[in-house]
Amino acid sequence: ALGWALLFPHLRDHTLREWLSAHNAALAYWTFQIAVLTPPWFSFQGQRALATTGGLVVFLLAACVNVVLWTRARGRTRD
Repeated sequence: ALGWALLFPHLRDHTLREWLSAHNAALAYWTFQIAVLTPPWFSFQGQRALATTGGLVVFLLAACVNVVLWTRARGRTRD
């Protein structure tokens, strides 16, 4: 709760385009982290393939949501 209280003033007054661009950047960063720089804790008890696949599926779903949000935002005037 304290973290939200500290961040809240910085989260306001951003356009939809800025939020979606930040979401794209975050997805690209985390996808790179999972696919290329696979964290060592993914290999716990031989579960690397399962953990990597699960992580990439979650990012694929997030990317699909991002496409829908970009498509909806295209018609809005406040960009």
